[in-house]
Amino acid sequence: MTGFIIVSGLPASGKSTIGRLIAHATGRSFIDKDDILESLFQHDDVDPDERSRLSRQADEIFIERAESLGAATLVSFWRQPTVSDTSGTPTEWLARCAAVVEVHCVCPVSVCIDRFTTRARHPGHGDHRVARAELERRFTALAEAGPVGIGRTITVDTSRPTSGPQLIDLAARL
Repeated sequence: MTGFIIVSGLPASGKSTIGRLIAHATGRSFIDKDDILESLFQHDDVDPDERSRLSRQADEIFIERAESLGAATLVSFWRQPTVSDTSGTPTEWLARCAAVVEVHCVCPVSVCIDRFTTRARHPGHGDHRVARAELERRFTALAEAGPVGIGRTITVDTSRPTSGPQLIDLAARL
Protein backbone atom coordinates (compact mmCIF):
# COMPACT_ATOMS: atom_id res chain seq x y z
CA MET A 1 0.00 0.00 0.00
CA THR A 2 1.19 3.49 -0.79
CA GLY A 3 2.33 5.44 2.25
CA PHE A 4 1.60 8.88 0.90
CA ILE A 5 -0.22 10.27 -2.07
CA ILE A 6 1.21 13.71 -2.66
CA VAL A 7 -0.74 16.10 -4.84
CA SER A 8 1.36 18.60 -6.75
CA GLY A 9 0.86 21.25 -9.40
CA LEU A 10 0.76 24.96 -10.02
CA PRO A 11 -0.99 27.26 -7.57
CA ALA A 12 -4.74 27.11 -8.27
CA SER A 13 -4.36 24.01 -10.47
CA GLY A 14 -6.93 22.10 -8.42
CA LYS A 15 -4.64 20.33 -5.94
CA SER A 16 -6.95 20.69 -2.95
CA THR A 17 -10.02 19.65 -4.89
CA ILE A 18 -8.32 16.56 -6.33
CA GLY A 19 -6.69 15.78 -2.98
CA ARG A 20 -10.00 15.79 -1.14
CA LEU A 21 -11.56 13.55 -3.80
CA ILE A 22 -8.63 11.12 -3.61
CA ALA A 23 -8.69 11.04 0.20
CA HIS A 24 -12.42 10.33 0.18
CA ALA A 25 -12.17 7.68 -2.55
CA THR A 26 -9.29 5.87 -0.82
CA GLY A 27 -10.41 6.34 2.79
CA ARG A 28 -7.22 8.20 3.64
CA SER A 29 -6.59 11.12 5.92
CA PHE A 30 -6.26 14.45 4.14
CA ILE A 31 -3.75 17.16 5.04
CA ASP A 32 -3.57 20.46 3.16
CA LYS A 33 -0.67 22.73 4.08
CA ASP A 34 -2.71 25.85 3.28
CA ASP A 35 -5.23 24.88 5.98
CA ILE A 36 -2.39 24.77 8.50
CA LEU A 37 -0.88 28.04 7.29
CA GLU A 38 -4.21 29.85 7.48
CA SER A 39 -4.67 28.66 11.07
CA LEU A 40 -1.40 30.43 11.93
CA PHE A 41 -2.40 33.84 10.54
CA GLN A 42 -3.26 36.10 13.49
CA HIS A 43 -4.43 39.02 11.35
CA ASP A 44 -5.18 39.92 7.73
CA ASP A 45 -2.23 42.24 7.14
CA VAL A 46 0.70 39.81 7.06
CA ASP A 47 3.93 41.21 5.65
CA PRO A 48 5.98 39.02 3.28
CA ASP A 49 8.66 38.21 5.89
CA GLU A 50 6.08 37.14 8.46
CA ARG A 51 4.22 35.11 5.83
CA SER A 52 7.46 33.32 4.92
CA ARG A 53 8.18 32.55 8.59
CA LEU A 54 4.64 31.26 9.12
CA SER A 55 4.88 29.17 5.95
CA ARG A 56 8.02 27.43 7.24
CA GLN A 57 6.26 26.84 10.57
CA ALA A 58 3.29 25.37 8.70
CA ASP A 59 5.70 23.09 6.79
CA GLU A 60 7.02 21.72 10.09
CA ILE A 61 3.51 21.06 11.41
CA PHE A 62 2.43 19.55 8.07
CA ILE A 63 5.40 17.15 7.97
CA GLU A 64 4.98 16.20 11.64
CA ARG A 65 1.29 15.38 11.11
CA ALA A 66 2.02 13.38 7.97
CA GLU A 67 4.80 11.37 9.58
CA SER A 68 2.60 10.60 12.59
CA LEU A 69 -0.01 9.11 10.25
CA GLY A 70 2.36 7.19 7.99
CA ALA A 71 -0.19 7.21 5.15
CA ALA A 72 -2.33 10.10 3.92
CA THR A 73 -3.20 12.31 0.97
CA LEU A 74 -0.95 15.36 1.21
CA VAL A 75 -1.59 18.62 -0.62
CA SER A 76 0.92 21.42 -0.80
CA PHE A 77 2.84 23.59 -3.14
CA TRP A 78 5.93 21.38 -3.05
CA ARG A 79 9.44 22.76 -3.35
CA GLN A 80 10.85 22.48 -6.84
CA PRO A 81 14.65 22.37 -6.47
CA THR A 82 15.15 23.57 -10.05
CA VAL A 83 13.03 26.66 -9.35
CA SER A 84 13.70 27.62 -5.71
CA ASP A 85 15.53 26.33 -2.67
CA THR A 86 13.27 28.18 -0.25
CA SER A 87 9.73 28.33 -1.68
CA GLY A 88 7.37 25.42 -1.18
CA THR A 89 7.15 22.52 1.23
CA PRO A 90 10.42 20.56 1.44
CA THR A 91 10.36 17.06 -0.03
CA GLU A 92 13.56 15.49 1.32
CA TRP A 93 11.71 13.79 4.19
CA LEU A 94 9.57 11.86 1.70
CA ALA A 95 12.65 9.84 0.68
CA ARG A 96 12.40 8.09 4.08
CA CYS A 97 8.83 6.95 3.35
CA ALA A 98 8.06 3.45 2.16
CA ALA A 99 5.96 4.30 -0.88
CA VAL A 100 4.91 7.57 -2.44
CA VAL A 101 2.69 8.28 -5.41
CA GLU A 102 2.62 11.78 -6.86
CA VAL A 103 -0.61 12.98 -8.45
CA HIS A 104 0.43 15.94 -10.57
CA CYS A 105 -2.36 18.40 -11.48
CA VAL A 106 -1.87 19.97 -14.89
CA CYS A 107 -3.79 22.72 -16.62
CA PRO A 108 -2.85 25.72 -18.75
CA VAL A 109 -1.01 28.53 -16.98
CA SER A 110 -3.73 30.98 -18.04
CA VAL A 111 -6.40 28.83 -16.34
CA CYS A 112 -4.37 28.69 -13.12
CA ILE A 113 -3.84 32.44 -13.16
CA ASP A 114 -7.55 33.09 -13.72
CA ARG A 115 -8.39 30.80 -10.80
CA PHE A 116 -5.63 32.28 -8.65
CA THR A 117 -6.78 35.86 -9.14
CA THR A 118 -10.46 35.11 -8.48
CA ARG A 119 -10.29 32.61 -5.61
CA ALA A 120 -11.10 33.62 -2.07
CA ARG A 121 -8.22 32.94 0.31
CA HIS A 122 -7.05 34.50 3.54
CA PRO A 123 -5.46 37.90 2.79
CA GLY A 124 -2.37 36.77 4.71
CA HIS A 125 -1.30 34.76 1.68
CA GLY A 126 -0.55 38.04 -0.08
CA ASP A 127 -2.04 36.91 -3.40
CA HIS A 128 -3.26 40.47 -4.01
CA ARG A 129 0.34 41.75 -3.99
CA VAL A 130 1.37 39.94 -7.18
CA ALA A 131 0.72 41.50 -10.60
CA ARG A 132 -0.62 39.30 -13.40
CA ALA A 133 2.60 39.66 -15.45
CA GLU A 134 4.61 38.39 -12.49
CA LEU A 135 2.19 35.49 -12.01
CA GLU A 136 2.63 34.57 -15.68
CA ARG A 137 6.41 34.58 -15.30
CA ARG A 138 6.38 32.52 -12.09
CA PHE A 139 3.70 30.05 -13.20
CA THR A 140 5.38 29.48 -16.57
CA ALA A 141 8.69 28.64 -14.85
CA LEU A 142 6.91 26.29 -12.44
CA ALA A 143 4.98 24.59 -15.26
CA GLU A 144 8.24 23.98 -17.12
CA ALA A 145 9.70 22.34 -14.01
CA GLY A 146 6.97 19.67 -14.12
CA PRO A 147 6.19 17.21 -11.34
CA VAL A 148 8.24 17.03 -8.17
CA GLY A 149 9.44 13.59 -9.27
CA ILE A 150 8.96 11.62 -6.08
CA GLY A 151 7.74 8.08 -6.51
CA ARG A 152 5.45 7.01 -9.31
CA THR A 153 3.76 9.99 -10.99
CA ILE A 154 0.20 10.11 -12.27
CA THR A 155 -0.72 13.21 -14.26
CA VAL A 156 -4.28 14.53 -14.06
CA ASP A 157 -5.76 17.17 -16.35
CA THR A 158 -7.46 19.64 -14.02
CA SER A 159 -8.40 22.23 -16.61
CA ARG A 160 -12.04 21.13 -16.20
CA PRO A 161 -13.94 19.74 -13.21
CA THR A 162 -13.14 16.10 -12.51
CA SER A 163 -15.98 13.72 -13.36
CA GLY A 164 -16.97 10.53 -11.57
CA PRO A 165 -15.44 8.24 -14.22
CA GLN A 166 -12.17 10.21 -14.17
CA LEU A 167 -11.98 9.85 -10.39
CA ILE A 168 -12.69 6.12 -10.56
CA ASP A 169 -9.92 5.77 -13.15
CA LEU A 170 -7.54 7.81 -11.01
CA ALA A 171 -8.30 5.82 -7.84
CA ALA A 172 -7.68 2.57 -9.77
CA ARG A 173 -4.25 3.87 -10.88
CA LEU A 174 -3.20 4.67 -7.31
